[in-house]
Formats: sequence, structure tokens, C-alpha cells
Amino acid sequence: MLSQSKLDRILAEWAIGVEEMSASSGFARLVRKDMGVEHYASMLRQIYLQVREHPQMLAALTLRLHGPRRESIGSLLKHAISEQGHDKLALRDLRSLGQDVSDLAASYPLPGTIAMLAYGQYQIDHANPVGYLGYLFHLEFLPTRHGEEYGRCLAEAGVPREAMSFLADHVEVDVAHNKLMERYLEQLVLTEEDVIAVGNVARTSAVLYGRMIADAFDEVDKARGRRDDPRER
Repeated sequence: MLSQSKLDRILAEWAIGVEEMSASSGFARLVRKDMGVEHYASMLRQIYLQVREHPQMLAALTLRLHGPRRESIGSLLKHAISEQGHDKLALRDLRSLGQDVSDLAASYPLPGTIAMLAYGQYQIDHANPVGYLGYLFHLEFLPTRHGEEYGRCLAEAGVPREAMSFLADHVEVDVAHNKLMERYLEQLVLTEEDVIAVGNVARTSAVLYGRMIADAFDEVDKARGRRDDPRER
């Protein structure tokens, strides 16, 4: 029951962040279907740049675990390995859209993506490292709680289903990862400070994720504006 109490508290904090994320310009447009395939492709590019770092960040967390928390190191490393290659799904979806991804790996993330990445690393290196579970919590629970809804919105906006393998995979795979999160809460979240940290990071990660997607959409709109600007002709 203690684990469930922790889970309920963290879910409640995360839900506040998801509400703010949903009101952000990118997610609001996604739900309204006020977007096109170009916006989705831009979103996938930023997801690729964010997701490819995730396995190593999760593995890096294990360096900060001491005492009884060491019992979770093996599980966390296996989890990190299972995340390896998820970025390739985003690449496959981009190719399905006819996108050129030859320069993507060497490209710089947009500011919102950098903020998302930096926040996760900050938790591990400079704050309560257990708080990083909140970052992981957001990434694992968002697809299982909202992924099907987002998939329907994307399809209605004109995105072909064959270009949604990243989303579809996480809707299914992250169900098991949600169960893992409950185990992590039991084994790693041992103090009131830990519970507060994980909840706060889950909430903030949702907000930052909304900004990441908003930046991706804005990048498309700015490019369109430049193309339509008669001064550029």
C-alpha cells in the first residue's frame, strides 16, 4: 500500500504538469488537428534527438545510487538497454514520410529539447538523483495514458499510420515499463524528500516536454513564413 500511496501522489503531481503541457501551443494544436505532416516530422526530429540520449542518462543514474538502492542497479541497466534503438523508430517514421534524415544525427536540438535533456541530467548530477525517476515517469506514462488519443489526432490530421511506429511501440511497450516504475518507487523512493522530488520532476518534465513540441511546431511555421516573405524572393 505504501508503494500505491507514493504512486498516487506522483501521478497527481504529474497530472498537473500534463494539464499545462496539454495547454501548450504544440499539444493544443495537435489535439485540434491544427497541424500538418510537416509539423509531425519536425516533432519526430526533436523526439529523435531527445530519445537517443535516454539510455545513457538512465544508466548514468546508477552511478549515484548507494546503500540499499544498489539493489535496483541491475534492473535499471536492463531498462536502459531496452530503451536502446528507440530513436531508430523515429528515424523510420521520418523516412516513411519521405524526409531526408542524413543530417539529423549531427544537427543541434532546438532550445526546448535542450532544456528537456539538460533538466534530466541536472537531476542526476546536481539535485536528488532519485528525482530522475520523475523524468522517467513522464516518458513512460505519457504514451500509455494519452498515446492512443494522440495517434487518433495525428491520423485525422493526415499522418499515415505507417509513420507512427514510434508512438505505437511506446503505447504497448511502456505498459510493462509502468509496472517497473512501481517497483522503482518501492526500492528507490525511500524518504518523503524522495517522493516530493519525483513528483516535482514528473510535473516539470511534462511542462518542458510541451515546450519541446511547441518549439518543433514553431520551427515549421517560421520556415513557412520565410518562404512566404516577399523580401526573401
